[in-house]
Amino acid sequence: MPAHACRQWQGAHGTRGGSSAAQAEEALWTELIDKYRGLDAPWTADVVGRALGNRGNSRVRQGRAEEALIDFDAAIALCPWAVDPVLNRGVALEGLERWDDAIRCADGT
Repeated sequence: MPAHACRQWQGAHGTRGGSSAAQAEEALWTELIDKYRGLDAPWTADVVGRALGNRGNSRVRQGRAEEALIDFDAAIALCPWAVDPVLNRGVALEGLERWDDAIRCADGT
């Protein structure tokens, strides 16, 4: 989806600029991340990595793509086997019109 079409969709669906639902979702993901990050358990990386990716998605819905990229990068570092944070990172880069970065993300470089 071209960036302008994405912005139009987001504007029409009330998902930019601080949707209260997305803010509440971000708070819940942050709570989970804070609770389990650093815990020494075999499942921690997967749980925290997924939570980081989901928090990144909630930040994108609030129009905070730069902050979302930080979450997606952290999720990728924790869960290099997971595809979703890579795809979502590319979408965030497209939304920022950082086309070359989005292409490199899609290519895996």
